[in-house]
Amino acid sequence: MADATVEAALTRVAREESGRVLALLARRFGDVDLADESVQDALVEAARVWPGQGVPTNPPGWLLTVAKHK
Repeated sequence: MADATVEAALTRVAREESGRVLALLARRFGDVDLADESVQDALVEAARVWPGQGVPTNPPGWLLTVAKHK
C-alpha cells in the first residue's frame, strides 16, 4: 500500500505540478532547458527518496526546492 501511495503522489506531482515548477525555474534562471533538466532530475530523486522517507507534506514545494539545487 505504501508503494501505491508513493507512486500515486509521484504521478500526481509529475502531471499536475511539474509544469508550474518548470515555469518558475525557467523564469528564475532564464533557461528553459536547464529548468526542464532540473525538474526531471528532481522527479528522479523523488522516486529514489520518497519510498524510504515517505511522501513529503508539500510535494510541489519539495520538487521546487530539489530542482533549484540541481
